[in-house]
This record gives sequence, structure tokens and C-alpha cells, in this order.
Amino acid sequence: MAQPAKNDLEVYKMLTPQLKIVVDYIVQKIWNENRELVRLIVYEAYKPKKYNRTGEFKEAWDTDVDANESTGKIEGEFYFEPSELTPGRPSTDPKDPQYGQHASAIDNFVMTDGLAEVIYEGLAGPAFGHGTQSGKWASKRDAWSKLVKKVGKTNMDKWVAQGMKRAGLKLRKW
Repeated sequence: MAQPAKNDLEVYKMLTPQLKIVVDYIVQKIWNENRELVRLIVYEAYKPKKYNRTGEFKEAWDTDVDANESTGKIEGEFYFEPSELTPGRPSTDPKDPQYGQHASAIDNFVMTDGLAEVIYEGLAGPAFGHGTQSGKWASKRDAWSKLVKKVGKTNMDKWVAQGMKRAGLKLRKW
């Protein structure tokens, strides 16, 4: 039988590893939801005619979980990771299938750091008028707001309960 904790530090050391599993489970669920929403909202909005998609944007997200057993503090983070994107090769030929991908179509400046904002806020600019296929490539395709709404309280409560079960912890609701 496990010995009861005698102080806060012992409680932290006992629970932190299990709660880290819970938080990791939650951020992974968010990652998966984001991937699906990016596929639907960003990629399925139109089919490009002038370039081949890499599909990297939906994968260019990451998670991190940090746990401190001496304080009991556990933090989970979900974030855009632009280093996962491969900028298009420099080219002067707009018919090159990799021309301008993840880079400015005007000067080939690498746009990976701000790509989420460009896509989500519709900041592509008027370099080619208002885009092709009824302006879909340049229009706002905000998967982030949809993600926040989809996660919401209901899913968060469900994922906490699932994560607790996965970590071997019992959850009692008041």
C-alpha cells in the first residue's frame, strides 16, 4: 500500500507524472483537431491550379508539456511551428510548381513565420488581383477561431476525463 503524502512536495511528486500525462493527452487532442480543421478550412476551400500543395501547413504545429515536481506546476502548449515548412525554391518562372510556396510571390521573401496569419486573416495581398478560383486563395480561411470554438468547455471537460483515465487517475465531479 502506498504511503500517504506528508507535505505538499510529496503530493507534487506523486501526482505530477500522472497529471503530465493528462495535459499531454489534451494538447495532442488539440493538435489532432487543428490538423482536421486546417484540412477542411484551409485546404478544401479550393484546389490550386498554379502550384502543387506540400500539405506541410497542417503538420506545422507542435505541442510541449512541461512539469515541475517541486512546484506541481504543469503547462501544456500548442503552437504554430514555422520551421516545419519548406519555402519554395527561388525561381523567376511562375510556372515552376514550387515557385512562391511559403514565400512572397513578389520578392520570394520567406513567409513561413507569418504564414498562419496570412492564411487565417486573408493577408495574401493584391499581388495577383484577388486570386483565382473566385479569390479563395487570398480570402480569410480562419481555422484558428474554429479550433477555439471546437475545443470549448465540452470537449475540454471530456478530454480531461479521458486523460485522467489514461493516467490511471479517478475524476470526481462536484
